[in-house]
Amino acid sequence: MNFQQSSMETIPEAWERLQDYIQACPHHGIENWLVLQNFYDGLIPMSRGHLNVAAGGAFLSLTIDGATTLINKMVSNQSWGEERKT
Repeated sequence: MNFQQSSMETIPEAWERLQDYIQACPHHGIENWLVLQNFYDGLIPMSRGHLNVAAGGAFLSLTIDGATTLINKMVSNQSWGEERKT
């Protein structure tokens, strides 16, 4: 799987793409921590910085559940803002 984020892709877009990959291949056999690490490593530096700030330090120091919860909150917060614009 290639989790590399395009230069214009937002965290929510990258997260949605990852979820699509996981849904397409639910028995991929990759440990959840490694999926999250690859997701993080594939982000552009600014997006990694946003995750680290939102995590209150190092994103990769969060538990799997904590990291997933944080990303889902960020995604829902961004989509809330997008809904308000329309």
